[in-house]
Amino acid sequence: MELSERTKRVIAWREHFELLPDDQFLTIMHTYLGMIKTPYNKQKLIEALSSFLRKEEIQKNIVSLLCTQDRQIVSCVSFISGMTEKKLSALFADTQLASVLHERLVNLEERLVLFRLRNERDGVYAVNPLLDDALAPVLSLDTLFACKNVQPVKQNGFYVLTDALLASFVNYVFSHPDCCKADGSFKKKTVDDLSQLYTTVPALSVLCKAFCELSLFHQAEKEISVDWDRLLLFSRMNPLVRSSYVVAASSGHLSRSDLRVKAQSIQTLLSSIPEQGLSRKALVRLCQVLQELQGSTLSTGRFATLLRNSENVSSDFSFASCVDSCIVMGIVQQVGQDAKGEALYATFPDALSNAVSVSDVRVMEIDASGRVTLMPGLSLEQLLPLVQCLSLQQVDVAMTYAIEKHSVFRAFARGFTDKTLLETLSRFCRYEIPQTVRVSVEEWYAAYTSVMLYKGYVLCVSQKMRAVILNTPELSCHVVKELASGVFLFDFNSDEEAEEVLQKIHLDEVGVVSLANRKTQVLPLPSLQEPSVLHIEPSFSDSAFDESKTVLSLLEKKLASLSTTSDQKEILTERLERRIIVSESQLNPDCVRFERREATGMDYVGKMHIVETALQTQELLEILVDPQLPAVRGYPLEILDKKTSEAQVRLKLASGEIQDILIGPALKIRKTKLPLDFN
Repeated sequence: MELSERTKRVIAWREHFELLPDDQFLTIMHTYLGMIKTPYNKQKLIEALSSFLRKEEIQKNIVSLLCTQDRQIVSCVSFISGMTEKKLSALFADTQLASVLHERLVNLEERLVLFRLRNERDGVYAVNPLLDDALAPVLSLDTLFACKNVQPVKQNGFYVLTDALLASFVNYVFSHPDCCKADGSFKKKTVDDLSQLYTTVPALSVLCKAFCELSLFHQAEKEISVDWDRLLLFSRMNPLVRSSYVVAASSGHLSRSDLRVKAQSIQTLLSSIPEQGLSRKALVRLCQVLQELQGSTLSTGRFATLLRNSENVSSDFSFASCVDSCIVMGIVQQVGQDAKGEALYATFPDALSNAVSVSDVRVMEIDASGRVTLMPGLSLEQLLPLVQCLSLQQVDVAMTYAIEKHSVFRAFARGFTDKTLLETLSRFCRYEIPQTVRVSVEEWYAAYTSVMLYKGYVLCVSQKMRAVILNTPELSCHVVKELASGVFLFDFNSDEEAEEVLQKIHLDEVGVVSLANRKTQVLPLPSLQEPSVLHIEPSFSDSAFDESKTVLSLLEKKLASLSTTSDQKEILTERLERRIIVSESQLNPDCVRFERREATGMDYVGKMHIVETALQTQELLEILVDPQLPAVRGYPLEILDKKTSEAQVRLKLASGEIQDILIGPALKIRKTKLPLDFN
């Protein structure tokens, strides 16, 4: 019979205690159960501890004594699988909790709220399954993002990823292939030009970087080119998916599979931000949480793993840069301020659209001078052919372009003829194209075609074979142009394709075609799943903290009424301050188990014992090496050369630095605890 998930968790919790070192095990049992008769049976003591924790009053007190930081940590462990101290450190890196996170985790283990799974190498935390029902009402990921909007403001409406703005920027880059430096940044002249056209150049700089990462733009040494085929595929994506890919790509160099993963996280982020908004720090934390939640849904098969490893692309990706990109491009915009004056951001509504607008509305007007006024209403897919033959003049609600000789010549180079260009313009024009414009386009095309430079496969045949070429469908369909009588330009993509076609019509005697580069097939960006929206509804109730004050007040009065020695009172007071005591039964002075916490001078065995027990319980060590210098504080990671006289303890300091200290010469080694603020 297969065990339920809860039963498996209870078994894991019991195993955690069974495998504890005897000293640590007895300390916990003395703290919660009181006097322990020897010899003792571990299984019976664990069962007694389970009975103690199942009492309704005990569970209520444990929960009421959880402060905001406690609830944030426990919520992360509860809702995000595989949560380790390292992952928690990343989540809370920008908060006050970061400096005391390790001490908080040790404290939550002392209070029996959390425990570490013994079969996990990285120290994965889990919530005590006996407290599931009691904790359920107070645990929520909302506690990570609580931001009260005390001063609402209206969104400014600037959103750089609208169809019209995207099309205008593509037009500018197409018209100015030399707009970027070798490092991808805009030239000074480009910045000046864009400043005249747009309200924010930084947003366009981020957009340009993203388009290069998405291969929508290709950057060479001296110029940047537009990949119109990829842009066409990109234009068919809905605005939410587009925004997600642009943000992910703008924030670092990623492999194709990683790009999809990050874009999926960004899509969920944009869909999950509440209307009242979140601070920048909360947005970064939300990104990290969504990435962790999404991680368990990714493909983990052998083939998927090999594929990710084979790409081996180094990444400078960061969620902070993602959030900054969203803000700069107007994808998220300020909607208010919190009580501390920090800006709160929410997703701009247009960025959440799941539809691609396609209509045949006629929104364009062309005057006799070639000035084009383009009103809103067309999709990016519809705008791309238009902007290939226009020149950007002014950016506003109604875009202003011009039909100029150099813009029309660029369109001809893209394969337009005078007829196809005029047809493209006519499709969305409210009125007939002025005759002067038509004549100009036709004259420009005549001038353009008077001198042509071709590149491709050319076949020269006799007049007799000319008729064969023109009347053979398998070959005539590949003819681009007859350059002269019997001289044909073909659209073959490779020498292999040319040879294969010629052999089919028995023209294999022309010989082997010289090598040519094969045109690679353009693939669309990977599709994204529908976002699993994380509904965030911050709660600002202080009732739980009122309950904790009541519980602590009763326990403090009970302790004050007891007859204790100074040492007993000190230990019980410390436990009460660290919220380990949740019942009056734990305030029995006779149950206090004294523990050696300090060793000095020549007591090598004592100092080694202090280090070993601190390593087991993950307590903070304070080591005095030189009386003229302050003591070194850090958490023990391991003991080096333990069996020699040169034994050292490896400490992780508050700064993150690793330091090795000789145990023998140390003047004093003491176990200590950081003070915790439960307000």
